[in-house]
Amino acid sequence: MTTVLQVLKKARKLIETKGWTQGVEARDEDGNSIDYRDERAICFCALGALWRAADGFESDLVVDARATLASCVHTDHIIDWNDRKRRTKEDVLAAFDRAIKKVTREK
Repeated sequence: MTTVLQVLKKARKLIETKGWTQGVEARDEDGNSIDYRDERAICFCALGALWRAADGFESDLVVDARATLASCVHTDHIIDWNDRKRRTKEDVLAAFDRAIKKVTREK
């Protein structure tokens, strides 16, 4: 059974290894917007990475992982937070690190 911690770690790894984007859930190698489920996706926004990591956007895992990440960035609007003009990939990875640490402490 997949856990919230596993979803957060997998989403973080997707962004770290594949890449990060703004404005859309995922992009292909040409920079075009693409569905997060598409195997051609090479980079993800924070929420797209969570969806991909949990294999869907309506699961309880995504709801809980998103809430944990939101608490670490002090907003419920992950998309707006991700897309803020001066946001960086490092900012997003650090937020995932905080969320992972939070879930680990709560165990």
